[in-house]
Amino acid sequence: MAAMTFRKLRDAGFDERQAEGISEALKDIDVGADRATRRGMELARQDIREVELGMDAKFEGINGEIKAVKWMLGVIAGGIIALLMKTFFPA
Repeated sequence: MAAMTFRKLRDAGFDERQAEGISEALKDIDVGADRATRRGMELARQDIREVELGMDAKFEGINGEIKAVKWMLGVIAGGIIALLMKTFFPA
C-alpha cells in the first residue's frame, strides 16, 4: 500500500521526500488504527465495570420500589377482602 501511495503522490506532483514522508505517515496511521492496545482494553474494561455498577444500583432501587408496591397492593387487597367479608357476611 505504501508503494502505491508513494507513486500516487509522486504522480500528483509531490517531490520524492514529501511523497515518502506522507506515505510512511499514512502507513503508520493505517497499521495502528485497527489494533487494540492493552491500555485501551483496560480502559474499556473499567468503563464496562462502571456501567455495571451503575446498573446494579438502579436495579437495587427498582427492587425496593417493587417491594413497596407489593406491600401496598397487599394492604389494598386485604382492605377489599375485609369490605367484601363485611358486606356478604355481616356480624
